Amino acid sequence: MAPAEGRGLSIKVAVADGALSALRASDVEGHDARVAAATVGLRDCDVILIGQFSLVRSRAAVLQAVRGAELITTPDAAVTALRPLVVARHGE
Repeated sequence: MAPAEGRGLSIKVAVADGALSALRASDVEGHDARVAAATVGLRDCDVILIGQFSLVRSRAAVLQAVRGAELITTPDAAVTALRPLVVARHGE
């Protein structure tokens, strides 16, 4: 989309160290806080992709941390891609 609009495209990566360990220890608030903290450096991004299914539960914390960026999750992207295929094959 960016190249079609005449804009450049750059990719930044953020890793939420300790988030999965927190989740495994049933510390969901700690998990979400670690994920949100990892995204603070992405505030200047237009779009953020949460590319790990286990991170999706932190969506609200991420949106609060990055304010203004569009947030895409892998489950949402999968449903968006698969829905037309299912509808085409089986109907609404």
